[in-house]
Amino acid sequence: MGHLLASVNKEAAERIEDPTMDAPDIGTMVVYIPRAGIMRMGRREFPAIVLGNDEHGHLDLFVLMEPEDMMLEQHVRPQQTEEGHSWRHVDLPPAPEMEALDVLKETIEAQAAQIAELRKLILGDYNPAVLSVYDLLAEFEAKVNK
Repeated sequence: MGHLLASVNKEAAERIEDPTMDAPDIGTMVVYIPRAGIMRMGRREFPAIVLGNDEHGHLDLFVLMEPEDMMLEQHVRPQQTEEGHSWRHVDLPPAPEMEALDVLKETIEAQAAQIAELRKLILGDYNPAVLSVYDLLAEFEAKVNK
């Protein structure tokens, strides 16, 4: 399996061979799923902070069950089934800033088109000058002062 996957998707094969590749860094927030039967206020998933990981991709977590109920969980494996004592990455909604960036990108493209249109109106079919007006004036002043 490793050989075929490595020939098709090298990154996926590396993740299988090295489970620590998907392990989050220390200080990253993850979701902790406790063992069956452990619940707080009807919840079965809790925020947790990664304290470390081992060579198998298992994490040490600081779990925030309730404001006054925190615990340390060790050797927590990645979630692959519905079993407990596992972790998963936090599912974040898409950032609203991306929409603003798209609008900004469209605005910049529209302004670039307007600038190109104005350049064509001003210069016509002529190419822009190699030297700016200030460079030409400085060159002229240097010749006059000789």
